[in-house]
Amino acid sequence: PEAVLVESSSPEGYAVAEHNGVLVALDTALTPELRAEGQARELVRSIQDARKAAGLAISDRIAVTVAGADAALAETLAVWGAYLRTETLANSLEQGQPAAGAHVATLDLDGQALTLGISKDD
Repeated sequence: PEAVLVESSSPEGYAVAEHNGVLVALDTALTPELRAEGQARELVRSIQDARKAAGLAISDRIAVTVAGADAALAETLAVWGAYLRTETLANSLEQGQPAAGAHVATLDLDGQALTLGISKDD
């Protein structure tokens, strides 16, 4: 045993960790579905940050507009729209320019410049 050195390495596309004789491999490939879910989660975080910056209470219902979405992000908004509205207490989530008087925030989402409009929606 002293003359043999055993090392583990991860195959392409996997992250591998070993501890106490247990080896775990995680597939790190990003599918379009995983990328869309990540974008949706990042949008939730950004909307919540914009809500805070606008001085709105966490329990306030809001209206959200997203400007600058390409076709792929527009599909993400359609597929994940219910999740986004539920997580952010948004009565509406629409694509387009922010309404007059809305709090405006910009963000970079996977290299895409977006403008968020957040306003209280009674």
